[in-house]
Amino acid sequence: MMQNIPPYPQKNRTDSRPPLLWHLRQAPEEACNRIVHATGCLPATAAVMAARGLTRITALRNFLHPSVKNLPHPDTITDLTKASARIVLAILNREPIMIFGDYDADGVTSTALVYGFLLRATPEVRFHLPHREKEGYGLKSSHIPDFARSGIRLIITVDCGISSHDAVLEAGKNGMDVIITDHHRPGDNLPSASAVVNPQRLDCKSGLRELAGVGVAFYLVMAIRKKLREAGFWKEDFPEPPLLQETDLVAIGTVADLVPLSGINRILVHAGINAIRKNPRPGIQALCRVAGISCENLDSEAIAFRLAPRINAAGRMAHPEIAAHLLCAGSVEEAMPLAMELDRLNGTRQDEENRILLPIENSLKENNALSQQPALILHSEDWSPGVIGIVASRLVRRHHRPAILIATRGESGQASGRSIPGIDLYKSLSHCRSLLEQFGGHTMAAGFRIQAKNILPFQKEFWSLMTSHRDIIGQPPAFIADALITLDDLSHELLEEIQALGPFGMENPAPLFVARHLEVMGSTIMGSDGKHRRLLLRQATCIKVRRVTAVVFGAGKEAFFPHHLDTILFRIRKGWGKNEAVQIQIEAWC
Repeated sequence: MMQNIPPYPQKNRTDSRPPLLWHLRQAPEEACNRIVHATGCLPATAAVMAARGLTRITALRNFLHPSVKNLPHPDTITDLTKASARIVLAILNREPIMIFGDYDADGVTSTALVYGFLLRATPEVRFHLPHREKEGYGLKSSHIPDFARSGIRLIITVDCGISSHDAVLEAGKNGMDVIITDHHRPGDNLPSASAVVNPQRLDCKSGLRELAGVGVAFYLVMAIRKKLREAGFWKEDFPEPPLLQETDLVAIGTVADLVPLSGINRILVHAGINAIRKNPRPGIQALCRVAGISCENLDSEAIAFRLAPRINAAGRMAHPEIAAHLLCAGSVEEAMPLAMELDRLNGTRQDEENRILLPIENSLKENNALSQQPALILHSEDWSPGVIGIVASRLVRRHHRPAILIATRGESGQASGRSIPGIDLYKSLSHCRSLLEQFGGHTMAAGFRIQAKNILPFQKEFWSLMTSHRDIIGQPPAFIADALITLDDLSHELLEEIQALGPFGMENPAPLFVARHLEVMGSTIMGSDGKHRRLLLRQATCIKVRRVTAVVFGAGKEAFFPHHLDTILFRIRKGWGKNEAVQIQIEAWC
């Protein structure tokens, strides 16, 4: 249950921002008191947990102390036993194995994870990551001849393969078996592979549908290790390798792929972040250095905004194997040049992203008919396929409607799309499949290839599908607040308790608090480009906390900033720089 809060009255507004719409989750007082009694936490923390439905004490304790001991057994995933048995046979018989991954961070971490583990058991293993523009997404028939000439006998796909029907058939003709591990939605029929490991299969009852590709890969490695143990492979002088440290790659790939950070994903990411903090692999150490962050203090936010973009930059702007080699590096000295190259590529990616976005925004301002369409479907020969997905995400955030960008090359185009809550992009594309050459993805993000001649018919058909969603298209989502507090509630103790509710991400966002009736005692522009603002806030009813520093990102050049704030929605965090005081980051205000 949530409480509806009316928008800030327009008569008191002199700026052009839309009304602030927000809802407050309900936290039953009895549940809050029970949580405080059971855990000893602060009332504000109890309110957050109760508001999010964590009212049963056993479930609450499991949430506060996520443990890999609570991971579901690998045997629950359909075909995983069959897949691990075939891989163990290849290891024992010294058959050459090819790991085929994807060019994004999920695919790169999946590849590094499986390759690194198998390399401990056999020298007959190698990997291939496709070049985004030259090869495109997924295992294709065109890859098979080269693999056959290299003597490959077994292909293992990670984070891809669920739509590679022709490639699997071609591999079989060339004497190769294929094991598919993937997490993308299957089509009506599965490829005729030796095993298809995908929790999204309709006949898979594991309950692990939310796993990222690297999560599926981790389960594959667990199953392989168990099969090797049963075969007596591990010896006293060749011990069974522990897998807890490998969760570092699982954490990065899972956070980067924007899957829900709840249930099993939260357990894996929590374990992985701890692994990085305690004993980071050389490649992650090097990447943290160039990103300007500390491994010891790493969290899911640092992964999402500092590490993942640099790993993704390899596949977007050059070749994904740069990132894979970084994650497989044996020393920091070996890893640093690779990390520096990823940092450079990420800067190039940012420039390219802005080069594409600015003309699009100008076109939308000038072309009212285009801006009013239920979905933004745009195409150009001047766009890099590697960054159109990020640009689509930014367009969705600004215009609150699905966005699909198509980078054309001659007679064909490569597309990337993003959606809004309430519109299943994958399902919508499936209704247009007759116009597409290939498509795949998830509810909120998908990609496809299309002939240039089909772009206009696709636009019309997709727009027609969107007419049934007119009620949500173009509507900014309301903020969902967890608790109403005062500045007196802010403390290091509260900050530590809130941080214990992480890792934060999809379906487990960092708690959003509300405070009412604040005075702005000071306001300064901050940031090298003057885009942000630092405020000094006071709340007249507070006694313990006289003033609090707040940061508002993106508000540096606001034409209007009031001296009195009726409502602020904010998150709490450590101070920036050398400031250790608890600060707040304002997400919205009125």
